[in-house]
Amino acid sequence: MMAEYARLVGRITRHLGAAAASPMTLSEGTAIAEQAQQFILYYATPILGYLHTTKVHRLLCHVLHAVRYHGNILNAKTSVNESLHKDEKRHYLRTNKRPGFTCQLVRHAQGTRAVLRKNEEAGVQELRAARPRDADDGYSADVTQQAAPLRRARPAHLPHATVGVLAAAPGMFNLARVSGLRASDRVAVPTYVYFMAQLSDGQCRLQVVRASAMFHGKKWYDHVLFSLSGVGTASETRYGQVRLIFRQEGGCDVAVVAEMEHAVGADECPLSARGCTQLRWSEDTMPGAPHRQVKLRTVPVEHIIRVVHIVPDCAELCRRAGVGSTPPSYGESGDRLWQCATCSMHFYPR
Repeated sequence: MMAEYARLVGRITRHLGAAAASPMTLSEGTAIAEQAQQFILYYATPILGYLHTTKVHRLLCHVLHAVRYHGNILNAKTSVNESLHKDEKRHYLRTNKRPGFTCQLVRHAQGTRAVLRKNEEAGVQELRAARPRDADDGYSADVTQQAAPLRRARPAHLPHATVGVLAAAPGMFNLARVSGLRASDRVAVPTYVYFMAQLSDGQCRLQVVRASAMFHGKKWYDHVLFSLSGVGTASETRYGQVRLIFRQEGGCDVAVVAEMEHAVGADECPLSARGCTQLRWSEDTMPGAPHRQVKLRTVPVEHIIRVVHIVPDCAELCRRAGVGSTPPSYGESGDRLWQCATCSMHFYPR
């Protein structure tokens, strides 16, 4: 029954993600309607009994009607229009949230679009005026393809904290030393920033890197691949976990990264043959620490190459600690932290 249902859904959806599916012919709609009737009469009803629901009734009797009325069954869904509401939610904060706020929301949304479109046209005109022309009295490149400016919050809107308070968090004992700041210095602390990531295929795209102690009730610290010098060569790249992001006085965003190093015996991992890298935490040998500390490094956000997906090496953990053992949690110290290995998953879509 489930196999027949999968075949039926596959014919209806055509496995397309377009906003408006292409129209179906009446012969195709008739064939789908017959297949839907056979599924209800010969599979669903004998196995599950009589199903008195509106969805079963529509599948049994009204599939062809939907194709005639809408051209395609998927064109009658509301998910496309519902997805457009996400762009309007940000304008709800500018309303008085009382009955009749819909008109205010629509006015703010339409006005914002008009202003953004006007600013974009003005920016294109300025770029065209400043860009040299080629021999054919035309512009050498389309200026509309320039990268979009990064979205950054104003420092006054960001939470602030002293370095001493930030250093009290787990694994941040050496924050003052690696950042070059004093414990009394107060810095702006964004929980996320946007940057232009360099993908493995050489293209660039906008990504967001997070370092938040509370994001929808949970911690969120992204793992990144970064460059020591900003060049991005293989010998200068490192892996790490972003523990903190702070903004310097000049406006430069700096990430405090807990560094990782390549683990010994990585060839034993079966995923290594598929491009995955086995990693362990790098240890900081600074004297005076209460216990072994993970090595911290300050990295300008523009030196981050891309966000990566790093997970515990469960196979290594089971061999060492047995089935059912759990990896160490964030902030935990001790031998479990230093023994646990992780893997950078190169199957992660980048």
